[in-house]
Amino acid sequence: IGSATPAIVLEAASWIDLSAAVRRPLRVTATGRTLEQATRLAGTVARELAACTLGDPSRIQSATRVEVDGPEDGVIRIGPASAR
Repeated sequence: IGSATPAIVLEAASWIDLSAAVRRPLRVTATGRTLEQATRLAGTVARELAACTLGDPSRIQSATRVEVDGPEDGVIRIGPASAR
């Protein structure tokens, strides 16, 4: 992800900001074909999301999953931190 925030992250941020629970922790879970890919994707999206959502940026957590046969570019799931 370059210097501009991707449109999909901005859209996710707008939905999150519409929620009544702007103080609740969120988890960005990235699934990648390797741990390195998943870690990089989760960190990047979590930072971008924290920068453009309301509330304390520290509420955005990240997690990783590895699926060797997963999509080539990886997958992101954003949800409540309590959900797995």
